[in-house]
Amino acid sequence: MMSFHEKSYLDLPYVCGASSICADGERAMETLRTLGKIFGLDGGARDPSYPVAVTLADCLEKTPLFTEREFLDFHLEEGKRPVVSIRKGTDIRSSAFLSVCGRFLLTIVHDFQPAGRIALHGALLEENGAGIALLADSGVGKSTTLARHNLNGGCGVADDWLMINDSPDGFVAQVLPTWSCILRKTAAFFPVSHTVPLREIGVVAHADGTRPRKEAMDELQFFVHAFNASEVFSRLLLKHLSGEFCRETRLRHIRMIDRIMESYAPFKYYASLDDNPSEILFKGE
Repeated sequence: MMSFHEKSYLDLPYVCGASSICADGERAMETLRTLGKIFGLDGGARDPSYPVAVTLADCLEKTPLFTEREFLDFHLEEGKRPVVSIRKGTDIRSSAFLSVCGRFLLTIVHDFQPAGRIALHGALLEENGAGIALLADSGVGKSTTLARHNLNGGCGVADDWLMINDSPDGFVAQVLPTWSCILRKTAAFFPVSHTVPLREIGVVAHADGTRPRKEAMDELQFFVHAFNASEVFSRLLLKHLSGEFCRETRLRHIRMIDRIMESYAPFKYYASLDDNPSEILFKGE
């Protein structure tokens, strides 16, 4: 029997999200190489970490499911194995290609990953070896909160994309590669594969004019935020693929969010421009 969430959120329209991209081609290429190593997207590995093939060959004989800006084609082989073929003559150092390919590969990894992992649009704050994930729509204040946390002695790890993994020892959060300014500033201190145990997960709320604070959040409200945060990564693929694939992908995301909610009491964080996130989020003051 399906849960309430599974019944209610399988056929939602796609939710638009945001990604941070810079035009630094060399930097982006370095990030893309690191991304390939982490997720096994080198195309030449016989047993990649995730069943995604990335090739530098021209488009395959069969008609691709879709093409991104004439740079690369997407196919599904028999058994639903995804293949990304980068077209011959493509300038793989161009910022246009890197921005498309980087986002595309992240999306592929996210939507074909096994159960127990979910990528979300949010910020990851760290202190004393523990992390707090903060989800929020674009423009609400993830990056600002992370910057204030750093100014007050904390460790801001990511302000855009993160992966939450359900491990035998509990949930851990991992930074996903991104071209945001925050990652560029912290790259020397936090490698892309940096992971921290997840202590709590919440949502950044719009300031309401009262004191900055952290308070309990309704579970259904949190679910909507988390589901929307996962859609940021999914919409590129889901709008092109079959209803069956979309349904399977969303079921996997929904079940992962339900597991997260079973382990954490979600909260809202009402921020201000002069508060100390560490005092409110980590110390509970």
